[in-house]
Amino acid sequence: MVEGLADAFRSNQIGQAIGAGKNGAIGINIIQWSGFSEQEIKIDWIKVGSQTVLFQLAEKIRKMKRRYEGGATDIGGAIDFSSQLFAKSGLSSNRWVIDDVGDGPNNVNHAPNRARDKAVSSGIVINALAVTGIDVLAGYFADLVIGGEGAFVEKASDFDGFKRAIHRELLREIGNLYLF
Repeated sequence: MVEGLADAFRSNQIGQAIGAGKNGAIGINIIQWSGFSEQEIKIDWIKVGSQTVLFQLAEKIRKMKRRYEGGATDIGGAIDFSSQLFAKSGLSSNRWVIDDVGDGPNNVNHAPNRARDKAVSSGIVINALAVTGIDVLAGYFADLVIGGEGAFVEKASDFDGFKRAIHRELLREIGNLYLF
């Protein structure tokens, strides 16, 4: 999945979508998460406003080591953790988005819809990418994880399809005029 994310950020389409946006730049940070109290900032906030910075981000992503293997899935905890990062970003924005990427439903801590509802009430949009061979997880994400104006679930049928799905998800968020 790291390679797919890095490749998406190396895409000229993603760079063009960022440049064509209202501010010509976006802020990005990346966390890895798993079970209860298992969230870690892997890449702290970066303001991306050029293809050069986007390529630098892609290289940092490519070098990331996976922190958590197997174990529990605390989607609500990941949303709570991510929601707190916006105030600490040092960036100003009229739109804050959390991308949740997962391959299973929440199985520890509280149901993710509690964290989602709290985040959405503070103006955060939550989108999700369901990595699954079946539609059940996408429905779960639609019901309990995503929220806010224009929120959506993107699907990858398996880990090999992740690269295409994350590219499409980023384009939908940043500038969907580049999608079709």
